[in-house]
Amino acid sequence: MKLDVILSTFDTTPAELVDAVRMAEEAGFAGAWIYDHLAGEAMGHSRALEVWSMLGAIAVSTRTIEIGPMVTNVTVRHPGITAVAAATVQQLSGGRLNLGVGAGSGPESQYAAEVIMLGMKPLGARPRRQMVAEGVELMRAIWEGREDLDGEYFGLHGARTFLRPDVVPKVIVGANGPRMAALAGRVGDGVNLHSYEKDLEGLLAVAAAAATEAGRDDFLLTVEQPYAPAYLDPDSPEHRHYADMGIDRLVLTVPAPHLGTLTEARDLNR
Repeated sequence: MKLDVILSTFDTTPAELVDAVRMAEEAGFAGAWIYDHLAGEAMGHSRALEVWSMLGAIAVSTRTIEIGPMVTNVTVRHPGITAVAAATVQQLSGGRLNLGVGAGSGPESQYAAEVIMLGMKPLGARPRRQMVAEGVELMRAIWEGREDLDGEYFGLHGARTFLRPDVVPKVIVGANGPRMAALAGRVGDGVNLHSYEKDLEGLLAVAAAAATEAGRDDFLLTVEQPYAPAYLDPDSPEHRHYADMGIDRLVLTVPAPHLGTLTEARDLNR
């Protein structure tokens, strides 16, 4: 089981966030993820850094750690733009990108504030799931060199010269219920779930079964879990809990300011 970290883009600076990912690399983490938010208000902060700008900076400032957004939002970012951003970061990083995508926020969510700020209307669960399915298909169409695609929400018309990655990134779909978990299995290369889900093992099983039905044996199971030193120890009950569950990547949420926690992790791993 690989150990990753996920870092906040809220109320920090580009230099501080880059330094945090460098420290995560030094500490031996396999991957570093950052959030995709545009407004600090969504999480009670004053501002947020833009995710793809930061991934470019992180890509050229690190050497080995895998990087990615967790998760980039298809309801406010056209997947064609995301596909080219991902291809660019793949070039900058030498193929170290994992692409987390998600369905954004429904009208009842606190995160809907960002959608409203952009002059858009928050959508219900069904259309947002459809946007994820179409968005993943569209990005793969661009990466495969397909020129045309028609969907209910997204399309391509004569897309001949979009940048294509030398290494196609794995697409990890964020899920918080059985319908999204099944969708992740059908269209994604992996699923990401939170540790607080009431039926975490059941949702993982739903995603894995859908992936098997779709013919993918290399489907990744990833789970976000708040950081604690015990998860760094492969012999600890906390670590074994997820390893025994068959988790491929455990993504530890590191609170800001990040450097203190990551310095601790580095020292524990020495």
